[in-house]
Amino acid sequence: MGRLISVAALAFAMLASSSAHADITPGSDWSNPPYDPWYSLFGNTTLSTPTSGGNPGGWLQVTFPTTSSGPGDQWYDTVYTPATNIFAGTWTTNTAIQFDFWQSNSVAGGLALEFESTNGDIWSYSLTPPGLTSWTTYTVSFGDLSDWTLPFATEDQYLTDLSSIDWIGVYIYRDTSSQEIYGIDNVMLTVPEPAECVLLAAAVVTIGMSLLHRRRFRGIFGLGEQTQPESVFTVPTRAAVACLTAVHFHKFVQSLQAY
Repeated sequence: MGRLISVAALAFAMLASSSAHADITPGSDWSNPPYDPWYSLFGNTTLSTPTSGGNPGGWLQVTFPTTSSGPGDQWYDTVYTPATNIFAGTWTTNTAIQFDFWQSNSVAGGLALEFESTNGDIWSYSLTPPGLTSWTTYTVSFGDLSDWTLPFATEDQYLTDLSSIDWIGVYIYRDTSSQEIYGIDNVMLTVPEPAECVLLAAAVVTIGMSLLHRRRFRGIFGLGEQTQPESVFTVPTRAAVACLTAVHFHKFVQSLQAY
């Protein structure tokens, strides 16, 4: 019976592992109209919505026109949408923004995720621009307080501003004076599930049942410190459980750090 329960718990953990994921709000994508409105904060880019070429399907195209001016005010823009288009509830530190980004002909000189509160504070999370031609997915946690920046602001101010978020957007700094095209797709708010806790508990129960069965085996047969036959709970099975526990414990710790 002990072996059956152990194997069942292991199977449950593996099944849960294959299907565990974060809940994701609908957010903004450009495959199914009507599209959420997005805007240029500084008016330095033009926005369009091609119906193909996204990740997949439609996407938001951000175009910097050719300019004769050197680096300055016309070299950057923030493309944004009202926060309620992504999530109408309260934004907290246990949530994160996920979005896809693409560059056509030039690697951006700068890239960041930004949000503005109803108080007018604009917070920024710096990102490393990806390579050319392929879509790259970014996930930015609102729990990474040290990585969200606003000069001279405090942690309490950050938490207050996050709870009163007005808009969310992507800041892009162009790299050259030539026309540059960038893409944004699949902007979503992600919310962690308690699934990682369940997975960890299942693996721990499996190991616990193994130890309990071993102890009962020793007590019944008076074997003292002798070990039970490997057929009761095999070495490969124990190794699989140990690996599963380690993997999901690591994910669990990461989730606590991120959220």
